Amino acid sequence: MIRAMELFGNFISIIYSLVDYRYTSQLRNSTGLDPYRLYNPQQQDNTIIYAFVLQYPDDNLVKLYHVIPASKTTVNLFGSSGLIPLSYSTPASLNGGIQLDITGIGWTKFPSPAAFVLKIEYAADQNVVP
Repeated sequence: MIRAMELFGNFISIIYSLVDYRYTSQLRNSTGLDPYRLYNPQQQDNTIIYAFVLQYPDDNLVKLYHVIPASKTTVNLFGSSGLIPLSYSTPASLNGGIQLDITGIGWTKFPSPAAFVLKIEYAADQNVVP
């Protein structure tokens, strides 16, 4: 039993080491939604996504596979002195997701050497259950 628990712990460590991002969201208006829901729906004009980047990418490219942009989509980095607007691209390799190049942002503008947060507004509607 102890060996099985060790193997399971190693498996979980491997899975979490492959995931560099965590997401959460906030609604501008939650009227009509179940107050005990487990997740927020992705509604373009209502949902704000927060992506927590837990590991700086070696190539300075933040790849958000699950964020599908729309014409109004904006992305901002929570910087040490406020929000920093970022542009994004949509390479085919991300299947509709977005990619951010953080090469031009100086280290002093990041609030922490360990992680940073992106605020994404007006992403496309999605009906996905996490």
